[in-house]
Amino acid sequence: MCDEDPNSNLFDQLGEFFKFYNKQFIPAHSLLVSKIDTMPQDIKGQVLQIFKYLSNVFDEDVVSQEAKGQHIFHAERALNDITVVCYKYVLGSIIGETSQFSAKIDKIGKAKLQYCIDTDLDTYNKTYKLFDRHRKQAVEIEECTTESSNVNTIKIIKTYGDAIKIGSELTNYMNFDKLESLEIAGSQTTEIVNNQREMIDHLKQLTSKKQQIFYIIVGVVLTTILAAVIDETAVINAISDITTNWTP
Repeated sequence: MCDEDPNSNLFDQLGEFFKFYNKQFIPAHSLLVSKIDTMPQDIKGQVLQIFKYLSNVFDEDVVSQEAKGQHIFHAERALNDITVVCYKYVLGSIIGETSQFSAKIDKIGKAKLQYCIDTDLDTYNKTYKLFDRHRKQAVEIEECTTESSNVNTIKIIKTYGDAIKIGSELTNYMNFDKLESLEIAGSQTTEIVNNQREMIDHLKQLTSKKQQIFYIIVGVVLTTILAAVIDETAVINAISDITTNWTP
């Protein structure tokens, strides 16, 4: 009967380490790279620390199997932590994108949301609420990791993964190009309305009824043309308000 290989336990530990590395860390890291331009320094530092732990396993000065096992254990813990950190950064990026979109929608008016998304309004609102719920769950489980070291890393990763999946679906619905077009249209609408107000003020100063009628006709024609290419409802309502309250 052959004696048991004293290194077998170390090989098992290393096997588990690289299994987690391939199945959990690599997908998390790849997702992070797709979301941000510059890798955070804390992640770079942790990666170096992980491989420092692993290199100690093969250091001839580290003789005991127990010491080698401890280095692998620390490498595993560090790899777990850095994987979760990657998902935190990804989720943070998605939250930032959704917050920016919502803030812009609030600025131009929520009634225009339907024109800025690539899905129907009902689907968007349901996805938004679902993402908000999963985002909060991720925050809660993060607080648990701060208070206790017994939280299962795979459970944490799954919680973040679910939030990220739904968040990515939500951001795919957001069309910033359409939103920007409406922002520009809103700005142009304001300028048109202001110009029309100035024209009305000028009309009040004219003594000739013919001059007043002429400028009103010109103004209406220009307004109709501009409304057709910019924001018909907003322009027409604004001009209607001006002309209704105007008295020669």
